[in-house]
Amino acid sequence: MEFSLLEQWPKDASGQLEEKALLCKESDFPDLVQGLSSFLTAFGIPHYIKNHGSGEYMNFLFGHSATDGGVEFYVPASRLDEARELLAAPPIFEDEPEE
Repeated sequence: MEFSLLEQWPKDASGQLEEKALLCKESDFPDLVQGLSSFLTAFGIPHYIKNHGSGEYMNFLFGHSATDGGVEFYVPASRLDEARELLAAPPIFEDEPEE
């Protein structure tokens, strides 16, 4: 089941959308951006990606913005620490040989 970002974004006690927090700024390489977005989605962390300058237009035309500004990933402020911990966690490989 797919939800829109506004439905997933947490709300405060008054029903207003929670503040956003900058998770990270990355180079605008499609595989990197898509991979990070999929990773956050897999862990149920709502997020959105902001391109800078003509980045969104260039992304539409060429598949990446090729600008120096890169992209910024934003998450709800209440989920920022969780998202940072997930990004900092070492990978776990299930096929590691046992010693």
